Amino acid sequence: MKKTPLIALVCFTLNVTSAQENAIKLPITIHDGYGPFYSGFGAITKYEESQTEDAKKMRLKISQLPQGLTDITTGEIESNYYQSMYLEYINGNLDTTEFESLKLDMNWSPDSLGYSKLPVKTKIAFAIGKNADGESQMVLDANNNLDLSDDPIFKSPQKAQNGTINDAEYLKEYGVSVKYEYVKNGLIVQDEVTLLLNFFESFNLYLASFAQYATAELGETTIAINSSNSVNLSYNNVNIMVYTDSMKNGSKTDHEKIIREEEYIEIEGQLYQSKGVINRALILLPIDQPKANLYSTQIGFKTHPFKDTIVNQDTVLALSDLKGKYVLLDFWATWCSPCIQEMPNLKKVYDQTDRSEFEIIGIVCDSQDDAIATAMGTHDMTWPQVKSTELNQIKEVYNITGYPTVLLLDHDGVIIAKGLRGKDLEEKLNELLKP
Repeated sequence: MKKTPLIALVCFTLNVTSAQENAIKLPITIHDGYGPFYSGFGAITKYEESQTEDAKKMRLKISQLPQGLTDITTGEIESNYYQSMYLEYINGNLDTTEFESLKLDMNWSPDSLGYSKLPVKTKIAFAIGKNADGESQMVLDANNNLDLSDDPIFKSPQKAQNGTINDAEYLKEYGVSVKYEYVKNGLIVQDEVTLLLNFFESFNLYLASFAQYATAELGETTIAINSSNSVNLSYNNVNIMVYTDSMKNGSKTDHEKIIREEEYIEIEGQLYQSKGVINRALILLPIDQPKANLYSTQIGFKTHPFKDTIVNQDTVLALSDLKGKYVLLDFWATWCSPCIQEMPNLKKVYDQTDRSEFEIIGIVCDSQDDAIATAMGTHDMTWPQVKSTELNQIKEVYNITGYPTVLLLDHDGVIIAKGLRGKDLEEKLNELLKP
């Protein structure tokens, strides 16, 4: 795939804010494929009649539909939601109140170099219809000219890959190269990316994934960068890691080694905090404090302290009160199916362990009080629950972006494991709590 040349890698000091005078800026280089990361998939947007008039104003203006399909539905796949919302605001389709609310919800401060007031082709149009045999098929606007009559019909594989689509031959067979645009240094840059789709026939559902990752260089170390688990190319929510030789040869990373924004990465003996990607450059802030003085959701770091009232009780719970015990923090939501499925397992380990040695704290997020009460009763959650709210902002402080998120703490509140569920959790606790 032909790439637009990027500026040569140069590392220099960047004044991000007055508190980050020592931050360094590492320009990123874009690569095809998923690199050391597992693929992620996100939903695509179908245009529905039930959408609001404001939403309809933001639709792509498709000039020609594909031939040979019936019952056609159109829609879009978004590569950079942030740029799109910025442009809708500039064009008057989002009022100031709505735009400010979006910025607050996404913790987003658009800058003049990373976003454009001119049209940017961040969206890829599509049409879904049925062929003569009644099979669901899709056409992607691969050349991004809003004419779907000149694009080939294809059918994506009808099987779930569980985040393991990484093989180059698989991408070559099923991926579609599509054109899109992004903004760098205030200029609109044209590029191409391999787009992969999966169709789940039982749900009549398409999911999309962008097969792209980036790298940055710091001294002799290469840092790999993934944008939003491959569901878009905004590089606003990035995962990073040290790119080892084994990964360069095709191995994938352990999920526990992925470092998110505001978390810490150690390179050549120096600790840095990831401040994310700004205007296509990775920002790292050197940290001169020992790990013992830092809070993070990473293994080897202490968790952020919190103190709040237990749901349906008058008792105030402080995480610091549990020092001396192993503690499992379970971030969940009432509408999260995997969270609810795990409750019987949590109930089992809770009933089988000693409260003087082990405690579970459920931290319920993005859920209504009545739904919380129903879930707690239905699943007999006898362990303490604390609700994350706009006031205490536990979810935001912990930078929780998905559910369930599970952290296991040692006696001193240091994270020793993440993501333990079911049998893995039971075995780990048996190991830690054995006589």
